[in-house]
Amino acid sequence: MSKLERQIVGSMLWGLPAVNHHLKGQLAAPDFSDPLCQRVFVEICEAMDDGADVDSLVVSERLGVSLAELLEMENGVDAPEQGKISAWGHELVRVSKRRRFSQFLANASAKLGKCPPSQVASAISKIVERAFEISIEGSTQEVAFMPFERVVQATIEDTRARWEAERAGGVGAPGLATGYPELDDLIGGGIQPAELTLLGGRPSMGKSLLAGNILRQCVSRVRDRCHMLVSLEMGHLSVGRRFLAAQSRVSASGMRDGTGATEDMHRLLAGARWFSENLNKRLWFLDRPGATVADVRLYLQRMMDSTGLPPGLVVIDHLHLMRSTQRGLSQGDKISAISEGCLHIARETGAAVLLLSQLSRELERRPDKRPILADLRDSGTLEQNANNVMFVYRQSVYEPDAANPNDLEVIVRKQRDGTLGTATLFYNAAEQLISSRLSRVGGAA
Repeated sequence: MSKLERQIVGSMLWGLPAVNHHLKGQLAAPDFSDPLCQRVFVEICEAMDDGADVDSLVVSERLGVSLAELLEMENGVDAPEQGKISAWGHELVRVSKRRRFSQFLANASAKLGKCPPSQVASAISKIVERAFEISIEGSTQEVAFMPFERVVQATIEDTRARWEAERAGGVGAPGLATGYPELDDLIGGGIQPAELTLLGGRPSMGKSLLAGNILRQCVSRVRDRCHMLVSLEMGHLSVGRRFLAAQSRVSASGMRDGTGATEDMHRLLAGARWFSENLNKRLWFLDRPGATVADVRLYLQRMMDSTGLPPGLVVIDHLHLMRSTQRGLSQGDKISAISEGCLHIARETGAAVLLLSQLSRELERRPDKRPILADLRDSGTLEQNANNVMFVYRQSVYEPDAANPNDLEVIVRKQRDGTLGTATLFYNAAEQLISSRLSRVGGAA
């Protein structure tokens, strides 16, 4: 029988309400490997739910086990202290997690050995996803279940922080600023941590370019977090050209076809030097066609472990190129499951997840082709899963002679804690740059 488990159960047998309520919320029956300790823990919890007193005699009678053995566990512990008991509880959770992880790996290895070759890739993805779930189990327990007084206190602290930031001349919100004042003002200060934001648009509208510009400027401004770009559509060289062109203010097409001038190379080298001096491994790039939600979770955790920083902005480009590990689902169900997984990543890690999405071509048949929520492609649950939904629209795509050919509209169609509206930015296709119309600054972020 585990000494740690005996100490915890022995402490609970003292019958101190504060200690028992703390351990009841901290632990669960599967955390105990010893059958007797597990039975005693469950019985104490049930007795508490019934409003009954808890001591060795009561538990002995309810379980029909030896009173002498229970008294031995109780007498083996000095008067329980809250700090010591809490530390024991945390240690038992860690021990339990290691035990379950070892059991999971042994079972997974046995099943993988019997898996047909055609299903190995899918099986490995499921193993990785479950391994990640085990690794974070219990990490959000205190956030998920708490006295409502703590909810009120946290709300007051959050509101005070927003007000102080506003009065100091900054943005009154803890969001990750996009670098576009007109957009930040509309969405409460920036892309919000622990939320899923959808950015949709038809092909060639500029959604990938906008997301990349937001990420580049966010990395420059938010230096106490690590950020990630998951690209399922463009390879690392295409993404590199886009970022360098925007930072250096040179033509991306000239970089691609070799027609750039000598002075452009000097500017590119200066841009590369800016990235070298400012990133400090705070921006990571995942080039993995057909990535799954489990892949994103795994590499996000690796980034956090490597940098020692909490996550900031995670851009996923794009939803419809992600792969589901679940077989037999319709396309709509797959998209729903993937978007729900991305929401869980945001909630579990605190990251601000910006998920790009294609839109239905049905909108092309309307006179006004500005996207609406019904244009989200393949799944009616996308709108439900996302905390916020924004669309990118350029009239010049449909009308080459439009009065303002460089206008790019960011249309906010859903915002759970804010207003709806449109922010109009300046689109520069040649330099792969989108800048603010208020300041017309966006190159050297």
